[in-house]
Amino acid sequence: MYMSKLKNALKKALDFEKKGHRIYMNCAKKTKNPLVKDVFEYLAAQEKLHIKDIERFIEKKEIITEGDLLNNTKAFFGMTVRRFEEKIYISKDDIAAYENALELEKESYNYYKVEYENIEDEDAMKFFRFMMDQESAHYLLIEKAYSYLKDPFGFNVEQEEWIMEG
Repeated sequence: MYMSKLKNALKKALDFEKKGHRIYMNCAKKTKNPLVKDVFEYLAAQEKLHIKDIERFIEKKEIITEGDLLNNTKAFFGMTVRRFEEKIYISKDDIAAYENALELEKESYNYYKVEYENIEDEDAMKFFRFMMDQESAHYLLIEKAYSYLKDPFGFNVEQEEWIMEG
């Protein structure tokens, strides 16, 4: 009974990650904005790694996690943003894509959190904790990219905590 519950939870997690991969690839293909494209291609690649991680855990109960840590995600964002100096046009579709992505990451995080809190298997707990960390890092990336695209100057002021003198 317990193992089938865990397997069902992992299969649902796999569905989440496959859905995320499809959504992020579609967003990357549709946008004309190079920053949006880079962010969604990065997220799609991360989802693909998560798919492999989950499949490996289902098959072998082996925890080998390949997703980026928060610091890697922040480094990706920093490098990507530096490539774009001026404000780049963001379409209504791009805005909707970011809003949907934020919701997807929040939903995934909440799912992993519930599973983490309700599982007794120590390996599964570690795995779900890792997945929660991944979703948090993705959420932060999406949120920062979205903020930057809406107002690059305001974003930089906020991030650098510049002091304005009058």
